[in-house]
Amino acid sequence: MSWYRIVQLVTAAAVLARPGLAQTTATDTTFAVDPGGHLDANGFEYASVTIRGWDRDSIRIRATHASAIRLEIKSNRRVVELREHRPPMAAMERVTLELTVPRAMTLEVIANELDLSASGSRSSVAVSTNGGSIHLHDIDGAITARGTQVTVQLDSTRGNAGLRTTNGTITVTNHTGDLTAETVAGDVRAEGIDAGRVTLTSHAGAVEYQGTIKPQGLYQFGSQRGDLTLYLPSTAGATISTGSVRGRVEVSGPASVTVPEPGKRGTIILGDGSAQLEAVTFSGRIHIIVAP
Repeated sequence: MSWYRIVQLVTAAAVLARPGLAQTTATDTTFAVDPGGHLDANGFEYASVTIRGWDRDSIRIRATHASAIRLEIKSNRRVVELREHRPPMAAMERVTLELTVPRAMTLEVIANELDLSASGSRSSVAVSTNGGSIHLHDIDGAITARGTQVTVQLDSTRGNAGLRTTNGTITVTNHTGDLTAETVAGDVRAEGIDAGRVTLTSHAGAVEYQGTIKPQGLYQFGSQRGDLTLYLPSTAGATISTGSVRGRVEVSGPASVTVPEPGKRGTIILGDGSAQLEAVTFSGRIHIIVAP
């Protein structure tokens, strides 16, 4: 790729000496970009990143990091790349980035350990990290978030979302769009969901869902050892397949249904039964609560 602009942030920085700490480099730079372009922040070791959307055709980058770390940007207006170059002596130092970007710019952030907060985007967001936290707020676009030791939080988001973590809690609030959320050791909680396809699973944690059940929709909930709690609207029309080897199936609310016996699979029909809903756990309880 032919880049017309290369900014090495360390050369534009103010260096601040702190007693007992490594010298710190601070930078604040702004330049024009294609508002529908792509931001690629990849390969960071330890990073705290805050991203906000704004209604300008430019990107502002504020950064703080140890002076031994060289942070650079490559940009051809359409694509902006952020990279770090750190020597072994700065292996455990954290880079702090505050990025203000055009709302339509697609975002991709990859780091070994990352604390990310992003808001105000009107395009897709993809995040991957081995450890830390991911918080996405007021995002209107497809969302992908993956991690190992990571907590994931979404609120006021719109667009299909795929969330996966090995060890961490996933919380989704007020989301519109298809949703997949999977974790091994952690709870999955989804509230205020408006979606036609939902999959929420955890190996060792609890799973909670409160949201719409759309006609012809597909909803899957599962946990190996945790409880499943489903809050369904009174207008829900669904065929619910349930199964719990060691737990119980309970239904609360105005619905008059036959509850399967413990240790057996069963089917519960609500309304016209048009949506397909599956709730399966090995040793947890399944509690279906139908609103009055």
